[in-house]
Amino acid sequence: FEWPSASVIDTLEIIPTGNDVLVPVRVFGRDDREQPWTLIGSGTAARATAEATPPRGIALNGRAYRTVRIEADQRSTGFTSPPAVRLGFSSRAILFLAAGKPPYILTSGRADAPDVYLPAGALMSQASGGPVPSATTGAAEFVLRLAPVHDATAVRRQTLLWGLLLAATALLAAMAWVLWKRSVAAQPGSSNA
Repeated sequence: FEWPSASVIDTLEIIPTGNDVLVPVRVFGRDDREQPWTLIGSGTAARATAEATPPRGIALNGRAYRTVRIEADQRSTGFTSPPAVRLGFSSRAILFLAAGKPPYILTSGRADAPDVYLPAGALMSQASGGPVPSATTGAAEFVLRLAPVHDATAVRRQTLLWGLLLAATALLAAMAWVLWKRSVAAQPGSSNA
């Protein structure tokens, strides 16, 4: 599957949806089609049963990738149908020091903002001596349905490139033929004139 931008995934839980119960898998990642696939994790895709403990996610290497590929071990039968996938992201904490007159606005996602990291101690030295209020947000439950990465665009692009290459070659051949005919016709005593 492919993301709109590179994302750091901490764990990947792969749940077989067909007749499979256990499937050994390897997980690969890359940023674009020109890069080779990099192994970022391996483990077992398992379906939870009533008797067993729920499966844990496969720990990944902690780097951000745009495209992730799940590959069943070649010694196994593979997946009988596309598996369900649960993504695990590490929790993040934000420490916000409000100074000045309220109301305060905390925003995120500004693309041109520089990355600024200050240790908590540096921020707390500016705070008043009272207790620090905190707010906690719960994790939202949502299901993200991702379409598998199709090679249809790659095939279409490759076909277009081959077509352009053949057309350019034919054009060069036609130009060479026309120039050759002109040079033969321009020679004195030529019977083609």
